[in-house]
Amino acid sequence: NLVLFNSGRTYCYEEVPPDVYEALMALDSKGRFMHSEIIDVYPDHPVSRRRRR
Repeated sequence: NLVLFNSGRTYCYEEVPPDVYEALMALDSKGRFMHSEIIDVYPDHPVSRRRRR
């Protein structure tokens, strides 16, 4: 699952179960949930940004 942060950085979080993803998508404010349930819990890696033309 790809996550685009306010900083403009994009990360891919792997192995996030569908129910966790659905819970995240149902929230208006996703930051706290990301920190408590996803970041440092599931493997992730940055996705290279493409430069805008």
